[in-house]
Amino acid sequence: MPPDDFVANTRIPFEDLKIGSTNDIWVDLEPHGQLHVAIELHGSSVEESHHVKERVFKERTGAFNDRQRRGAMRRKIHEVFRDHLPLLEIDS
Repeated sequence: MPPDDFVANTRIPFEDLKIGSTNDIWVDLEPHGQLHVAIELHGSSVEESHHVKERVFKERTGAFNDRQRRGAMRRKIHEVFRDHLPLLEIDS
């Protein structure tokens, strides 16, 4: 079966939709046209309550001083946020 011909593009942001009621809207299509849709969302929304806490790094003294770390490798650490969860990538 051959693929369908391109007709139009549109986007409907979730922020524009109401939960628990029917969203009866007209959306503009690109490159031209309009489409009438009725969307029902069921569920609940969770407000963004995740506050990123600032990390405090303390310098160690004693066992890990400069003399003992002369042969240590330097590494770059990048913090990547994916889906609001921090992931650490380490480049050697």
